[in-house]
Amino acid sequence: MTSATVHETEVLVVGAGPSGCATALSLLNYSGLQEGAVFVVEQSDLGRVRVGEQVSPTLFKFLDYLKLSNEEFIRETCRPSFNGVSYWGSTSANTRESVFTADDTTYQLDREEFDLALIKKVSDLGGVVLPRTRVKSVIRTDDQRWSVELHHPEQGIFHVLADYLVDATGRNASIARQLGIELEKKDNLVGVGCFLSAPEEPGEPFGHVLESCEFGWWYCAHLPNNQMVVSLFADAGLVSSEHLGKIQPWLSYLADTSHLKRYVSGAKVCSEKPWVRNAGSQRLLGHWPDNFIAVGEAACAFDPISSMGIGFAISSGCQAAIAIMAQQKVPTTGAIELYRSDLERIFSEYLETCRTIYSKEKRWEDSEFWLNRAS
Repeated sequence: MTSATVHETEVLVVGAGPSGCATALSLLNYSGLQEGAVFVVEQSDLGRVRVGEQVSPTLFKFLDYLKLSNEEFIRETCRPSFNGVSYWGSTSANTRESVFTADDTTYQLDREEFDLALIKKVSDLGGVVLPRTRVKSVIRTDDQRWSVELHHPEQGIFHVLADYLVDATGRNASIARQLGIELEKKDNLVGVGCFLSAPEEPGEPFGHVLESCEFGWWYCAHLPNNQMVVSLFADAGLVSSEHLGKIQPWLSYLADTSHLKRYVSGAKVCSEKPWVRNAGSQRLLGHWPDNFIAVGEAACAFDPISSMGIGFAISSGCQAAIAIMAQQKVPTTGAIELYRSDLERIFSEYLETCRTIYSKEKRWEDSEFWLNRAS
């Protein structure tokens, strides 16, 4: 490619995570667009550490819609999670699957396999996937298209002209912020975690464990390949002041847990330092430009306690694609605005649900962490 290279497409999706891929797959499956009419660009090389997530069987309805729920896909990417235990609001174990779902069986995603399988399907259906490609600028042309300048480390600078622009860049919402759209953050929750190799002599069997504590809560789950993931969710201030991004302080906090330490006894840490991820609640506010749409965490991001991450990412991608298709047929239909209104409703309902969940824990009512989430 040269600096003068320009590619034209119907829809440009920025971000190849579950929400971006769900948008692309919905369009490729149902819009009748020709091959090459959907571009998906991804800044990473697809090798970034992806943290697994617990999901409900509702996810399979969306996978059906995306034509992905075949036996091989489910077997390789979704692991049933049985024997869930939570210590929330009490020192006694609650053997329901979690405090945030009533489903009898939940599933632990192998995020690496899940995400890569989605990307492969996009490519198989004729979508153009461009990894290691960074957005340098976004401008609106005189004919109301999107001109996006992209950079690839080997291929250099090139441009894409698109009718529709989709921000699927996750919590950074980098495209929306470039366009001047306000991002409202409700809290400063972060997740700090590590992958562990399961002990050679396993103790008490479990699928996942949830334990609240004075300054936040812990989550641990079994993953494929004899691995476990352990994450502490706390406010960013504590993580910074206690240096929890370093392995020894993090391990010290893990050793101080009342219950979780028993479940991970004998496990070995697989990394030199914990990963740190933004896990707070946030949403886009204000006016969206015409033919722009945000999906997944770029639009609304949720506290992991709600278990809304992947499910919302996939569903929002599907709904965004439906809105785009409706607007393509009838530009004055207002489908994208209706989609945005639906996001507002979902986020409002989520905030109330989140308050209800956190209100179940009353042992540390004077703790700043719990006070911030009680109101």
